[in-house]
Amino acid sequence: MTGFSKKIGRTLAAKLCVRNRKGQALAEATLVMPFLLVVLLGVIESGNGLSIKHKMITISREGANIASRGSSLQETLNTVMALGGEINLLETGGAVITRIIVDEGEPLVDGQVAFGSYSGSSRFGVVGDVATPLTDINTVEGQAFYVVEIFYEYEGLTPIGRLLPDGWVDQMYERAVF
Repeated sequence: MTGFSKKIGRTLAAKLCVRNRKGQALAEATLVMPFLLVVLLGVIESGNGLSIKHKMITISREGANIASRGSSLQETLNTVMALGGEINLLETGGAVITRIIVDEGEPLVDGQVAFGSYSGSSRFGVVGDVATPLTDINTVEGQAFYVVEIFYEYEGLTPIGRLLPDGWVDQMYERAVF
């Protein structure tokens, strides 16, 4: 082989090697891309869920604070539902505002209002029931508690959120007791 043909042979081999590397990179990207996409969608879904949960916490605390300062239960409910506009609480959830009075040493549900598309009831009971979540704390006769419960039907924002099994994260709940 002459020097010229050796040079052409090496150049051709180098070009083939570069082509093989480009093909290898394309094949690796094809294999890795679905996993990166799943991670990205998972991060988006988690961020959305955490954002909604944070807003629910803020709304419930603000509502309980307003109720404990002397507003009526209906005024408190109106305020909570107005604050819930950002997460569309009217259509995707609801709120239950409860007043609990300690009578004869037991916390009794004294008054309650509810609103929204949530069809369930308060986890503290209905008017006249003993508020069992508060039975283990030290209470003072005549003491009043105001509870704001927020219920939210979560729907996935991305295809990943829609693939989760039923009951996994579909209903979110938050409460504040003042």
